[in-house]
This record gives sequence, structure tokens and C-alpha cells, in this order.
Amino acid sequence: MHQWTPLTTRQQFAGPALGPVIGGFSAQYKGWRWTQWCTIFISLATLLPVLCMSETYKKIILTRRAKRLNIDPPAQAKLTGLAFWKMLVTVTLLRPLHMLTTEPTVFLFSLYTAFTFSVLFAFFAAYPYTFQSVYGFNTWQYGLTFLGIGLGVLLGVLTNFFVDRFYYAKHHQRALKEGRTSVPPEYRLMCAQMGCFGVPIG
Repeated sequence: MHQWTPLTTRQQFAGPALGPVIGGFSAQYKGWRWTQWCTIFISLATLLPVLCMSETYKKIILTRRAKRLNIDPPAQAKLTGLAFWKMLVTVTLLRPLHMLTTEPTVFLFSLYTAFTFSVLFAFFAAYPYTFQSVYGFNTWQYGLTFLGIGLGVLLGVLTNFFVDRFYYAKHHQRALKEGRTSVPPEYRLMCAQMGCFGVPIG
């Protein structure tokens, strides 16, 4: 099934880009307490729409549907005691470590993601030092420098959109005409291939 998912990944970077801008103005003109108030206001603004969203978890949907139709809900395997802890440790700890050490693709993607995130969050220490001590920026002025990251996020979203619509969708439709249900996941790598040039340029 054709899905649109890159936007959620880009949202992880929108906060680090816009947070220093909002916090910079708040701290400069209202004091440090207003940085906390802004966080509360934004959290409430994002929480309220979530409360109106419909359920998407398959297990909950099936249980509610069975209750509405007055039939028995689907049988769920319930693990207890040692079996539960064994499953928890295996799924959440051992399996990811096994994939990380035995799958080259998982290892390389994890390494690439760790590098990009480390560069991003290093900016939080480098920007204030550089722009305040070297260039004499005040709090809100160096906060504005993070808008460059926001611009990069926007360009990334647009790039994902166009690649999804005009590259991946074309191959997906071709696969359906040939009787296949999906295309190889490597077709999703076009954005990463383009981004590998964008990261060092940025």
C-alpha cells in the first residue's frame, strides 16, 4: 500500500529549529519563566486536536467492533510472569542489538542517523557560543540563527513530497500494472541519496 510517512520524521527537527527562536524572544523580553509558559501553551495547542482524533490501534478497534456487534473479541495471547519478561527483553533489547550487529543496512542507517542528530544537537552549544561571544548577538538574535535549520526542514519536507509523488508513486503504479503488490523498499532511498549531499553542504 502506498503511504506518505516522511513528514513525521521531519517534525522531529521542526522543534529544535523553532524552539530557540521562540525561547530567545521569551527569555529576552519576558524572562526565563516564559520559556516554560511557551512550552505549556504549545503543548496544550497540540494536545487538544489529538483528543478529537479517532483510534488507530488495530487491537483496540477490533475489540470495540466486537463489543458493538455483541460478539466475543479476538483472542489475545496474554503473557505473564517469566514469559512476559523474556518477550520484553528479547523484543526491546536483544533483537535490536542483534539486528544492529548482523545487518549492515541497519548498522549504516543507525550510524548515519546518529551522526545527523549529533550534528543537529551540537548546534545548541555551538550557536550560542559562536554568535554571542564572537559576533556579539543577544539572546533573541542568536535564536533567529536556528531558522536556517527550519528552512532545511522545510526543504526536506518538500523534497520528500516531490520524490514520493513523482518518483516512488510512478514505480508503485508500474508495479501494480505488472501484477506486483509493492515495489522494492530501495525506491524509498532516493531522498536519503539526495540528502547525503545536503548534510555536508548545510
